[in-house]
Amino acid sequence: MNKKTFLTILSVIIEDGDYISLWEIVWELNSINIANSLKVAKKILLSLYEQGYIRLFSSNWGYDTETKEICDKSEILNILRDDKNYEPVGVNSKYFCVTETERGRACYAKQDQNSKNSLNGIK
Repeated sequence: MNKKTFLTILSVIIEDGDYISLWEIVWELNSINIANSLKVAKKILLSLYEQGYIRLFSSNWGYDTETKEICDKSEILNILRDDKNYEPVGVNSKYFCVTETERGRACYAKQDQNSKNSLNGIK
């Protein structure tokens, strides 16, 4: 896995300051010309989840909708592996989003984005 791309996704999640939809992660990768952006997004988000750096939520696209955390590991893995969950949705449609954990924020805070060795230990 490309460490710079890993850090880019983690930074997008953290710097967004709220919840970021799965499709916005793909869009971010497309904006920096990452080939196979969907495949890359899925791989990195699975890694971020496995390392305890992100949490997954479901919501309905629109205003004043409730965001509910998904806690079942099996369900989370299935959601993160399913291509259709990375597609934009219409108003009042269910979608999935992520936010950082304290562990993810701490990992990001100690990284030097310009150092080739800054992400040692990241799988």
